[in-house]
Amino acid sequence: MYVYRCVRQPGYMLELFSNLAGDLYQCTQCRKFKKMRSVKIVNDAIVPGKMHPADGHHVLLRLFSEKIAINNESIKT
Repeated sequence: MYVYRCVRQPGYMLELFSNLAGDLYQCTQCRKFKKMRSVKIVNDAIVPGKMHPADGHHVLLRLFSEKIAINNESIKT
């Protein structure tokens, strides 16, 4: 699992995990809503693509507060 700390909204993050081929990571919340949103991560860095990593997610996407996530054992970086 990879956790992306939002640049546009400091203090919040997105959960991403690799279930696609190679270095592609899919957004866990978009997957729940049957929407495909992925980013490529190489050497712990997001590779720039067509859009910003925080854009293009499902309308009902919920950003996680870092304070909540730190206390949640299910989210690991």
